[in-house]
Amino acid sequence: MGRRKKKKTAPIIKYLFTSMLILTLVTIGLIYFIDILPFNYFCILTGLLAGIDTVFACLLFNRRPVVKGFGGFITTIYIVLMIFVIIYELNTIDFLKKIGESEYVTLNYNVVVLKDSKFKNINDVINEKVGITS
Repeated sequence: MGRRKKKKTAPIIKYLFTSMLILTLVTIGLIYFIDILPFNYFCILTGLLAGIDTVFACLLFNRRPVVKGFGGFITTIYIVLMIFVIIYELNTIDFLKKIGESEYVTLNYNVVVLKDSKFKNINDVINEKVGITS
């Protein structure tokens, strides 16, 4: 009985697969951290990315060299795309942090005068001495 020799997987295929998985997990984590997608859409997106990873993994680990080469090419494009997505997500996080750090503060004051006072509107008290209570 002849034993089949198991072909070794090229290291580049393993690196592409590992990079694809890591970048997908980072992308999903950042989308979860930003928290701007409703949970249903987040689940759909996570399933979609997992499905894409599965299809690309099947292409990468295929026995036929042509399919494996095509899978490597498509996976490389996908990895570059995921890097751009991660950069965009990080810029979005930075932008949202800047929105939260407002430099302006709104203060509300009540101006109260006696009914028989000479002050009738807010413009009448400009350049006048006023008392302040807490």
